[in-house]
Amino acid sequence: MAQIAGLQDFRQEGPPGDIGVFQATASIIVYQFTFSGVTYIVAQRVGVLGWTLVSQGTAASTVLQAAINALATTGGTIHLAPGTYTLTVTLVITTSNITIEGTHGGGVNIITGPRTGIEITGTAGAGRVFFTRIANLYIRGNEPTSHVGYGLYFNAYAGDSRLENVYINYCGQDAVYMGEMWGLVMTGCMLETCHGSGFTGIGGGFKIFGNKFLSNDDYGAYLGNGGGSSTDGTFYGNEISGSGKSGVVLYGKRFICGLCNFSTNSRLSLGTYYNLDLRANGCEAIGNTFYGDGTYVSADILSEADDQLIASNTCVGAKTYGILVQSHRCVITGNKVFNSAGYGIYIWDTYGYAEVTGNVLSNNTNYDICVRSNCPSNQIGPNQLLSVNKINDLGTDTRLPTVRASFIKELGTAAWIVTAAAPMGIDIDAADEGALAKIKLPADLQQIVRIKVFGIAQVAEADGMQLLIAAGSGIDNEAWNAEAIAVASKTSSTLNFANLDVVQWVFTSADDSDIGDLAAGDFLQWCCYYAAASGGNCATDLLLAGEGLEIQYV
Repeated sequence: MAQIAGLQDFRQEGPPGDIGVFQATASIIVYQFTFSGVTYIVAQRVGVLGWTLVSQGTAASTVLQAAINALATTGGTIHLAPGTYTLTVTLVITTSNITIEGTHGGGVNIITGPRTGIEITGTAGAGRVFFTRIANLYIRGNEPTSHVGYGLYFNAYAGDSRLENVYINYCGQDAVYMGEMWGLVMTGCMLETCHGSGFTGIGGGFKIFGNKFLSNDDYGAYLGNGGGSSTDGTFYGNEISGSGKSGVVLYGKRFICGLCNFSTNSRLSLGTYYNLDLRANGCEAIGNTFYGDGTYVSADILSEADDQLIASNTCVGAKTYGILVQSHRCVITGNKVFNSAGYGIYIWDTYGYAEVTGNVLSNNTNYDICVRSNCPSNQIGPNQLLSVNKINDLGTDTRLPTVRASFIKELGTAAWIVTAAAPMGIDIDAADEGALAKIKLPADLQQIVRIKVFGIAQVAEADGMQLLIAAGSGIDNEAWNAEAIAVASKTSSTLNFANLDVVQWVFTSADDSDIGDLAAGDFLQWCCYYAAASGGNCATDLLLAGEGLEIQYV
């Protein structure tokens, strides 16, 4: 070939020295082009050996499925160039090690219509599918015209997968559904406005962090099914808002929800739902923030399985409960619960052995803490309780901060009885006889819960024993009886006792409102006096002595 005048011939020189070999990071690249007004989708293999055509046509589903099938034996990455890919059938992945990714920065749109977008389907045994990765895609369903189809669906034999920067909305069912298989990492995703839940995962081993679950009609995220495979999931740093039902349900053992933000969940008011529902043993809720306006969620956190940890959360504006406990052995510590339209922390009937310590509660309408009847052996305190109504304890053997004092002085004609090998104390068995105890109330006292008196009966009785109380309390530079307490006749809580049995009386603000007005630093003088028989209960006949006065407080 003749050389054109003025041009140098480089045909035999090879590539310039500063140009290397170009190779795309994908195994197959999918892109669109328009010719004569018709948009075509092309799938091509790429690599150092050149580009080869995998599929070409006008139907995105056909071309994309051909690209997936082409990687069935080798695995690999399918890179989608920016554009909109409208599906007419669901894409199905049945082999491991396949990645479908869009361009960083967005622009890759998959429109599913009334169907599931991508289904990852394995079979038992050797047919299980692992290591699927979906990244940098926008997947849109066609809700609300149809309640059919998931954005991504992993069946019971597909696991150990990864979702990154995937935005899914308007699906007829869940944005993402994962069956019983273990293992999913999901980060940087937004799952919103689906007719089902943002995410449902039946298995375990989840690591879900840095995502947004917004305005889904069912749950923001529902993790686990309570079965043996539902264990060890972490749900961290996510935002959950506007769910129709509960924000997040953790139904797997040892699942952890931490550092998440919740707001305006249970918005459809379809029943009783919660921001965070802990349904399995050993779940933990740590460092989450819950915001509400007293309208939607029944409780910010519901504990309904045993041995859970609820720590360092902030709960603001729940409709009824900040933290609702329907479980045993729950540890609730370091939380802040404010502005609940009902209760701050509420332990439901019959549940017990909880430890509620180190929490701050304020401006809760009913009580900061409520322990319902027949709740055994809950430990309450110390906590900082700043609402007007601090605690309502109806439980059994609730363990509270406690101080004790001894009866040290006989009153009236009462006398000390000191007999070897027999009970000793101040004997009260006649009119005008009594005994005095003195104590300075502790500096950390916020409210008296109850005052107990213990004595040793000097008579057997089938019913109870009567006792009269006269007490006074005052702080520095205040009258000694600024709080004057008088209980004319109180029946012992101990009934049907024998001679020399220990007998107990319990006094609360229901007996005299001034008991509820006792304050930190008050100097309390508590006097027990003889009371006559009444209503089948015997007259006072007992000994009072060492540490016979017990004050429980918060």
